[in-house]
Amino acid sequence: MRTAICVVLLMLAIAAGADDRRERDKAIEPTHWGAVTGRVYDAETGAPIVAARVSVRHEGAFADSGKTTGKTDETGQYRCQAMLGRRSSNLDIGRLLSTGLAGLILGGATNETKRIDVSRLPVRVDADGYTPYEGIVPCRALDAGRFRVTMEPLLLTKPGSDQVSTTAPGWGVVRVVDVRVEPAVLRPGDRAAVQMLVAMPPLPRMRDVRVACQTESWGLKDLKPAREQTGGILAFSGEFRAPRAREQRVETLVGGVLRCPYDIAPGADRKSALLQIVTNDAQEAAARDRAAAFAMLAEQRNVDAAVALKALAASSAASVWDLKRLAEVSETLHDPATAAASWKRIVDMTPEKQRTAELGPYARALVLNGDAAQAIKEYAPFVERVREQERPERVPLPLMVALGRAYMVSGKLERARQVADEVAEWPTAGQYSEAATFRADLRLAEASERLRERPNSAEARAHYGRVLMDMGRWDEAVQELREALKTDPGMGAVRRDLTYGLLHVTGPDEPQADLDDALAAAQSQVTLTDRRGKTSESKDFFAWHSYAVLLYVKARRQQAAGDPAAAETMQRMENALREALKTGRAGADVSGGLFLPFLGYSSPSVVTIAAFAYPQANADYVLLQSLHSLERDPNDYLSQFGLGSALIELGHADLAAEPIARCLALRPGYADALYAQALIALKAGDRSAAAARLRETLTRNPRHPRANLKLAELLTEEGDTAGAAYCLAAHARFYGAAP
Repeated sequence: MRTAICVVLLMLAIAAGADDRRERDKAIEPTHWGAVTGRVYDAETGAPIVAARVSVRHEGAFADSGKTTGKTDETGQYRCQAMLGRRSSNLDIGRLLSTGLAGLILGGATNETKRIDVSRLPVRVDADGYTPYEGIVPCRALDAGRFRVTMEPLLLTKPGSDQVSTTAPGWGVVRVVDVRVEPAVLRPGDRAAVQMLVAMPPLPRMRDVRVACQTESWGLKDLKPAREQTGGILAFSGEFRAPRAREQRVETLVGGVLRCPYDIAPGADRKSALLQIVTNDAQEAAARDRAAAFAMLAEQRNVDAAVALKALAASSAASVWDLKRLAEVSETLHDPATAAASWKRIVDMTPEKQRTAELGPYARALVLNGDAAQAIKEYAPFVERVREQERPERVPLPLMVALGRAYMVSGKLERARQVADEVAEWPTAGQYSEAATFRADLRLAEASERLRERPNSAEARAHYGRVLMDMGRWDEAVQELREALKTDPGMGAVRRDLTYGLLHVTGPDEPQADLDDALAAAQSQVTLTDRRGKTSESKDFFAWHSYAVLLYVKARRQQAAGDPAAAETMQRMENALREALKTGRAGADVSGGLFLPFLGYSSPSVVTIAAFAYPQANADYVLLQSLHSLERDPNDYLSQFGLGSALIELGHADLAAEPIARCLALRPGYADALYAQALIALKAGDRSAAAARLRETLTRNPRHPRANLKLAELLTEEGDTAGAAYCLAAHARFYGAAP
């Protein structure tokens, strides 16, 4: 036992010593290699390209061999390595005392941390008979547990094509074409055939794909693939028996691709069909009407579908399925009264033991229909009867959020805040988007109420302005912050916020004195002094982030004026960015490891952190890495692009103009940089120049993942609906319908 402990300690010491030799800031810069995987396809056919050579850039260079390189296999997949983040471990004495010899060997006495920093990587790919690609590829997925990133797909064109090789975020070659149930209407005990059609390239091995269907009656059932593909379509089928129900059943059958060796187009991994089991002729007639309504919903003919569903809901054969679809389409058509009435009927028709899941949507519908008081009356007692620590298990999250919103719109902000604070601690809150929306709306409501109560308070107005700023409502925020300063000109923190807000509205053209005042206030927010005069550094990401951006603006002004102090200011800015990144990490997932009776821990405790908690922090990381690369090579066009794109993401498009122009000078016609120039023109209010740049982007790269959508948005605002429709259709040709 003692020998094993010594071996473990020696291994940890060696690992720690190896890390210490790295000349990197371990808290924010990647120090360890991880796996990079992705796929390469023919842009025209969608077929995987075999033996394409892929290289991920490391320290400013693309290697021709080594661990940063890889070749695609028969499915177009490549595997290589890159510096992704940091892996570290330490000995846990508590775990050591609860770990046997076997567990020690397996690392059971250690705590491991795996942190992924990157959200995009510079990649080069070439293949025989294709035009090479070189550029920035976003990560499609981050897996900190496996210390691996999956990249967005790459599409290569052939020489002579009028298009360019490109990365294609959101693209996929696999999509579900159709799901069918035959016969369409079943009687109890009938056998039903389910067929699912999937578009995909030929499969090297059928076992590499898994397709299944799921219903309430059947559960999850695998479908078997046909032996051959026809016209790029592979059919999957299965035969099942309808349950011997005594009453009609109406269920949605969902068919989906669960596993596939190719990239699946987002949102195209599944389709639905209608499973109907009837017991008499009247129900069978209603089933035909229901099938027609289902087809209308699939075609997004929502008005027609609502009419058909209302007729079904009024019939003696009405089902919970009819009412749910009617409620959903009514909300889409801004008819909250019908939605609320439908959810009320659903609650009444659902057996009491199964009713809890329906309460959240009903409460939400009541609030949307202006009946917040009714939602509180019906469900506040239900929630309050459950002890707080048991609520995550016994109270549906949608019901809690709906109740909190009901309190908010009723003006009971203190009760709404109690709900918001409680829900924020629930394990599933981060997966429910309406919880975040509710908290943001509540924060604005609280700031607005505070201002109404104290209309002459500079502090209340400044707080309201900061909330608007956090929501990206920059013009309104600037107006409120200016009013606060008129009331109390001595509020230095407000001056900082105003200057920061103005950067998003008008660009860095305020007088130098204002910037200096804002920097002084920003510095006071990141270096805190208590009553005893003891100083400490803030742990607030946004305080450090704002300070860093203001320093960057000052450094750029100094550079333009030839001021030698620019270098020192830039260094301060980088230091502030580092502190921002340290405080901007995403929440960690913790796995305690495997514990076996009599054997103790047999695997380490693992903490995984994937990227950053805020989109601004991801952009800050790219900004810092780009600046470091440009110190080494100012003519690195990818780092110039990285710098410019990060500034655009941070809302400072005017600051991005110089690096993006420099990128295009180094690599003329680079489509992503042309698109960036369109965004810069839009921010400057030059819509004509923006449209021209977007069209130039699409001429250069018709498959650009965002240019058609942005141009459609611009044309819609100008009233050119036909031009917008053309752009949306062009986007859908490659990526499917826009969300």
